[in-house]
Amino acid sequence: MKSSKFFFILFISCIYFVSAQQDTLYFDENENRISKEFFYEKSSLSFCKGVRYSTDSLVIEEIKINYLYGELESVQRKSFFQLISSRYNMDTTKTMVIHYTQILKKKEDYPKYNAVYKYDSLESKYILLKNHPRFNLDQDLPVSKHMNANIFKEVVNGYKKCEKYHENFSDDIVVIHFYGENRGFPIEKKRLQWYPDNNHFLKNIFKIPKSSFEIIILQPNGEFYVQYRDMQHDYEDLIRPKNWDSYKREFLNEIKSLNSIK
Repeated sequence: MKSSKFFFILFISCIYFVSAQQDTLYFDENENRISKEFFYEKSSLSFCKGVRYSTDSLVIEEIKINYLYGELESVQRKSFFQLISSRYNMDTTKTMVIHYTQILKKKEDYPKYNAVYKYDSLESKYILLKNHPRFNLDQDLPVSKHMNANIFKEVVNGYKKCEKYHENFSDDIVVIHFYGENRGFPIEKKRLQWYPDNNHFLKNIFKIPKSSFEIIILQPNGEFYVQYRDMQHDYEDLIRPKNWDSYKREFLNEIKSLNSIK
């Protein structure tokens, strides 16, 4: 009897062990399958980040892009610079800093107090945290990222502070604000210079799969930097033209080291 009970428990344990095994698949930022080794090599670079999605039977590890350096094709550059110069009267001979907001909401849809949102690894749900200290932000839940949610007044004041802050760099740069969709934000009433991304012109140029951008730094020669997630350098250093070549060189060196292990 004891022997039968032992084998029954062993049998159940084996079934549980087998069912508990999870296959793990690895993908790059373009949703192509890659090896485990290449995934971890790539996720260790500053412009990449590894994100894990997990179910009972499957684990997916996927590369997300933090930032990229690149260069506009000649046709894109000509069209874009003509648009910026004629429609928005911007000086395209200077470094252009574009701040991009995906969605502008109506006043009633903003939170009543400043808060922090935590996103899980699937980035499909969030938890609103009240009075949660920033240094302890990710202690109690599995977190993929977090986001500050500001009240309407702070959004408006943030824009004005941004404009004032960039006056210190007006000899070298121009700053312009775009949005993807306006759901009732009173731009004209608040006298804000926020422009629509008509026909998703910007988004079509700079968007990559499953990623949205917030900052674009565009040089007069068409070279650009796009911020998708985490920033490697301090913002003030990043927008200074004198740092452009060295920061881009760091990025290209990482790309070179990545290509050597493929």
